[in-house]
Amino acid sequence: MKNDILGMYVVATGSDGYKAAFSMGELNPSFGNQPDLIAYALDGEDLTDSGFARIIVPEDDRRGRWVSNLVSLEVFHAAAIPEPQTYALFGLGLLAVGWRARRRIR
Repeated sequence: MKNDILGMYVVATGSDGYKAAFSMGELNPSFGNQPDLIAYALDGEDLTDSGFARIIVPEDDRRGRWVSNLVSLEVFHAAAIPEPQTYALFGLGLLAVGWRARRRIR
């Protein structure tokens, strides 16, 4: 499939349960080329106060996607987007339930 990597994402998890998601497109040099890093040392010294590794996103000003004490990286395929027919059937079902509930009230 062309550009299959654009339908994938990575979830980084820290030992405290904190999670951050990254699209594979933003990490791939051919697309987003975002310089996210997995750091394991600072100035030649191992990171011991916050685990063996941490995710660093230099362009994230609020550090919302920085994950300390990294314990896992999981790669997933994004779920398929439902077709318009699915939404139409869902909406029709909601209307039928509403109509029936309204009919019982009277």
